[in-house]
Amino acid sequence: MAIKKFLVSFPVPDEYRVLIKDVRQKTLQIFEMKDNEFHMPPHVTAIHLELPESSLISGDVLVCVLAWLVEKVSQKATISFSEVTNFGEEYIVFSVAPDEGLHSLWNMLKRVPRILGYEGEFDGENTLHTTVLKGVSPYFTEEKLSSVRREIQVPDISWEVHTIDVWSKTPKCSWEIIHSFKLKT
Repeated sequence: MAIKKFLVSFPVPDEYRVLIKDVRQKTLQIFEMKDNEFHMPPHVTAIHLELPESSLISGDVLVCVLAWLVEKVSQKATISFSEVTNFGEEYIVFSVAPDEGLHSLWNMLKRVPRILGYEGEFDGENTLHTTVLKGVSPYFTEEKLSSVRREIQVPDISWEVHTIDVWSKTPKCSWEIIHSFKLKT
C-alpha cells in the first residue's frame, strides 16, 4: 500500500551542523559502519506522520492546521540537546531538553494528528530528537551503545526556535520542504 509521509521539524542552525556531523563520524566508527548519507539536513523532529495514499489528509491540509496553531505561539522556545540515546536498534539520536516554551509548542504540535482525524500510528510519547545515525540495527549491540554514551560528548549548544518546517516524502523517496513557518515570538 502506498503511504504519504510528512514530518514537522525545527531546523538546526548552520553553525551547529558541523558538530552533529563530527558526532555522526565518531558514532559510525564505534558501530563500525560505512556512511549512509541522510536525505535531509539536520533538524529536530517534532511530528512524523504516515498516511495511506487514500487519506484525505494532504500536505495542504496539514499546512493549514499548522498555520492555525502557529498563530497561537506566544512564548519563545529554546532547543538544547540532553543526551545521546537510541530509538530501538535503528537510530542513534540526541534527545532534546525542552524549555517551557518548547514544551508548550511541542504539546501544541502533538495535537495536530487528532485535529486532522489521524487514526494511524502516532507515538504521542515520542521525544523531540535529532537523528545522528540511522540504519544501525545490523550493527547494534548494547556494548556499542554504551560506548557511544561514554565516548560521545553531547554538544553544549542551544538556540531559539524561529522556524517550523513541514516536509513531505516525494514519490522518488526524497524529502522536500513544502512549507516553512516563521514564529512571531
